[in-house]
Amino acid sequence: MSFDADRSGNLRTLLEFLAQLILVNLLWFFVSALGLGIFTLAPATIAMYTLLYRHMRGSAAPTVQGFFGVLKREYWKSQKVFFSVILAGSVLAVDLHYFYGSYLQQPSLLHGCGLFVSLFLVTVYCLSLTQIGPVCIYFPDLSALHTLKYAVLFSLGFLFHSLLIVLLLALSLALILFFPRLWVLVPTILMALNTYLSLLLVHGKYSALN
Repeated sequence: MSFDADRSGNLRTLLEFLAQLILVNLLWFFVSALGLGIFTLAPATIAMYTLLYRHMRGSAAPTVQGFFGVLKREYWKSQKVFFSVILAGSVLAVDLHYFYGSYLQQPSLLHGCGLFVSLFLVTVYCLSLTQIGPVCIYFPDLSALHTLKYAVLFSLGFLFHSLLIVLLLALSLALILFFPRLWVLVPTILMALNTYLSLLLVHGKYSALN
């Protein structure tokens, strides 16, 4: 009886957890889509991180009201971070394209060094994207500029964890590419699940800093 009760309790807990992930993921997907990505993707993502962080800490279960509360509070800061990321990515893309083309047309030490530096900066840029959400959660009072600065520093300082998050996202993408029917997971649960697992990976590191 006790074993059956424990098993039933564990199953109920798992189902409740999955339901909460689905709720957060659906909110993230529809709010991001309503803003065409440009106007609401970043605030919705930060709201998703915040609600899942609260749930991970056991402080509160995700709710629609909680999601939109965080969305409203963090909107302008997250938008500043978002457009700064887009701007930096555009500059790095142009820089990489220039040095790559130059090196192909006229191989030289200068162009080779430029290409190497560009590749390094693009790598750091990609790694830093994995830490923007956690930085916003664990250091909510930072400005947009300092959020990006800390994201870069922590992406290198927690390099192993950053690479694990990249691997997690790559596996999710590969799963969808190999099994196209699983695209339905993107609007339903996949992003929230990846976000929750990412927070679990870095929680110990960030908690030690606070």
